[in-house]
Amino acid sequence: MDSGVLGSRVVREAQLLLKAIEKEGLQGGEHDKSPVVRPRHIHDPGIQQERQVIHVYPYDDLAQRTAVREALAKDTARAQIPGGGEFIVAQEAEIMIPAPFMRPLGSRDYGSGNVYEMRIYTYEPGQIPKVLEAWATAIPDREKFSPLAACWYSELGGLNKFVHTWVYKDLNERACGREEARTSGGAWPPQAGVRPIRQENKLLVPAAFSPVR
Repeated sequence: MDSGVLGSRVVREAQLLLKAIEKEGLQGGEHDKSPVVRPRHIHDPGIQQERQVIHVYPYDDLAQRTAVREALAKDTARAQIPGGGEFIVAQEAEIMIPAPFMRPLGSRDYGSGNVYEMRIYTYEPGQIPKVLEAWATAIPDREKFSPLAACWYSELGGLNKFVHTWVYKDLNERACGREEARTSGGAWPPQAGVRPIRQENKLLVPAAFSPVR
């Protein structure tokens, strides 16, 4: 993947926020003057206890992120679109660095009707380079069973996080793909010599206006 940073936000919502955000996203495209920051939105379909909306914006660097956010704050037309802020109960923001082997967001067409599994591994300080090295050699074999939609690690916000997101047609394909990857005799899971101290996963579906839909 080309150099750059990714701005990732997780919004924990009350029940009605998703409808408000999807309405804003469908209406707000004409006000997004910088296609490089068009968001990749994915929302949690209710499998977890808390509803979440995740959006990821690619930037050339932190300076561009600041400039874009300042420009959006001054966009009066965009400000008129209801955003559902009254339904937000919590927000998290992180700056992530794409893994060297990650393909650019939006560069592949996965079709529609998919589910995405986002897996978040937290490691002890200083271990991420070992993880990146091990994963770089293992990804080609793993992608025989399902595509790697995104992979990045944290630079600002929650530190020492390694995030990888996979695409499946449905949950049955997810179960089969994961089992085949483990039993195929290939290099999966990658052997980095370190283990995560915490693991999380989210099962996600794209919002109606998301480019990854």
